[in-house]
Amino acid sequence: IIHVSQSKKSAYLKDFEMPETCSAVGCKNRRGQKPRVSFYRIPVKKDRREKWIAAIRRRNWVPSGYARLCSEHFASGAKSDHPLSPDYVPSIFKYVSASKKRKQHYLVKKFEARQSLRRIKLEEEKRSDVAVGLEDQIVLLARMPVCAVTGCRNGSETKPEERLSKNLGKPTWSLHG
Repeated sequence: IIHVSQSKKSAYLKDFEMPETCSAVGCKNRRGQKPRVSFYRIPVKKDRREKWIAAIRRRNWVPSGYARLCSEHFASGAKSDHPLSPDYVPSIFKYVSASKKRKQHYLVKKFEARQSLRRIKLEEEKRSDVAVGLEDQIVLLARMPVCAVTGCRNGSETKPEERLSKNLGKPTWSLHG
């Protein structure tokens, strides 16, 4: 009996795993063949899986756990997990006409531009919300009365903006009637 360490055993078994080749009809891409080509597993979620299988167009094909699709079948060169993205489902195959491939590339660029604008708009809204909150606090502090004690400067010479920035939005003193 030969005893083999667990690391050697897994390395030995790795040599006999299924090679990663693209499952698309007519595609010859294999892992390691081209440096910038990635391989993606066929999705597990039923609705997306069915869309991928339909797009791959193989008759009576049930993908195994080893089935992969290469990045060359996505207009942007990578799959997207955003359901509205044109690359949510692969679309670039040998059976697709050149004009449809160009259209897919255009749709990806349009989608990415739209997503970029949405990100910018969200950032602006966040900044605007913070600014409005600070403006409200400044207005409240500006309305505060001045201290009546002789020689006390609280409320008279300190600008409300300075009190907010120095004290993280909370004044260090308050006035009482």
